[in-house]
Amino acid sequence: MNKVFIIGRLTADPTQGSFDGSTCANFSVAADTRSKTKDGKAITNFYRCSAWRGLGDNCLKYLHKGDRVSMVGDLVHKSYIDTKGQERYQLDVTVNDVEFMGGGRNPNAQTTPQQQSAPAAQAQSTDELPF
Repeated sequence: MNKVFIIGRLTADPTQGSFDGSTCANFSVAADTRSKTKDGKAITNFYRCSAWRGLGDNCLKYLHKGDRVSMVGDLVHKSYIDTKGQERYQLDVTVNDVEFMGGGRNPNAQTTPQQQSAPAAQAQSTDELPF
């Protein structure tokens, strides 16, 4: 079994792709590691991601550059031939589940429906919970 769990921020708005009639959202996520450079800065990894069908449609509709996401997916090893004729390899993430964790760093960005309803959910007292 192969699963990855990533929390990070989108590096750009998702782009739309398709294959065999299925919609795909392609995007890149930057996530800091626990490792540090010699000067104490966090080392950041960048992950190429693809979300398909309905999940891809939602990513295209609601995700934007700088948005924070939590996602679970499968690592996919791909090979391709570059412009110089050399065989190259890359690891991509096929996203199975994504949670939109809030807006980007731009305070003037539009909020999504999930962000608009979040304060009401947080205001609920634990005394009112059914368990």
